[in-house]
Amino acid sequence: LEICDALGETDEGPRDAIRAIRKRLTSSAGKDHISIWYTLILIEACLKNCGRRFQAQVANRDFLHDLIKVLLPKHNPPIQLQTKILYMIKVRFPIFF
Repeated sequence: LEICDALGETDEGPRDAIRAIRKRLTSSAGKDHISIWYTLILIEACLKNCGRRFQAQVANRDFLHDLIKVLLPKHNPPIQLQTKILYMIKVRFPIFF
């Protein structure tokens, strides 16, 4: 929850956090599945605790596309990771479907 406090300190906090999270997702895809797993846990915690400004940053197509890229066969994600990402997409991004 300290992360949520830090994100709320500045107007750019949520935007900067999403930029860093997207970078982690794209750079770790196919290489470090554990890092992606923990990044997904961080996203969920922030969605629940960091407020509307963070949620608004997550609810955009570019972020959704980065999540979907992790699922590409060339990255060979484990089933648990695939399931978690698909669940997040279904629950957090129903507006796109």
